[in-house]
Amino acid sequence: MGLSYTLRNQLGHAATATVVLVPNRLDSKPTAPCKAPGADAPDGEPASFVYYPWQYLNPSADAHESFYHDSGMSVVVRKSDPSGQQIRSRKTPVTIGGSYVLAIGADNIVLQALRANTQRYVEIVTPPASLGDGTVKIEWYLGGSNLDKARLVAATVNVGPGTRAFFQPDPGALLFLAVASDSKSDNRSRPYAVDEARAATVCPYMPPSYATEVQVAMQPAPPAASAPVRYLFNPPKAVHTA
Repeated sequence: MGLSYTLRNQLGHAATATVVLVPNRLDSKPTAPCKAPGADAPDGEPASFVYYPWQYLNPSADAHESFYHDSGMSVVVRKSDPSGQQIRSRKTPVTIGGSYVLAIGADNIVLQALRANTQRYVEIVTPPASLGDGTVKIEWYLGGSNLDKARLVAATVNVGPGTRAFFQPDPGALLFLAVASDSKSDNRSRPYAVDEARAATVCPYMPPSYATEVQVAMQPAPPAASAPVRYLFNPPKAVHTA
């Protein structure tokens, strides 16, 4: 069951917007070589992980905006060759706790299920034979059963051959980050580095299974606070179902 979030702007102005990020517990080490511990890592530039705004909220003063969160994940994998030609996979649903290997053909990429893992992460494996010396970009999406409505939340870039890439959702947690709402900025779509995500406010509790709504208030922070904006999370609206 999903959960509705409502953000109310109590700043008295609309100069500050909010981006909502979906945290990856493994964002500081998003990949690992498919080799025994202690073996040399693959040559070349290491892979990196970036966040994208899953939601961009900019309600006017004293107004609110809402969004819906559920745990359905999917991925798109892209590969470019030296000539600039690109092939990609379809947007493919993945299971949290599932491992997948890429089957890379001349004009398409397919995810094939390997096994379940006990770590509650999604794992994508790049085989050396079909990837050669190239790299892939793995785009991570969050949404429900309707893949067309799933939104980009992050990307693991420069993933080389013989590599395992990971995304481990933090159940119930979302990151709320205040950004300038200047129309000239690209805050609503640009990538955010892992260090930038560290400055976000974490939704501080695991809502109970029967909750249907979370109220979030965006308020001016106290004078001694390190950031000018704070987010207050009210207890979920507890609606029991039969």
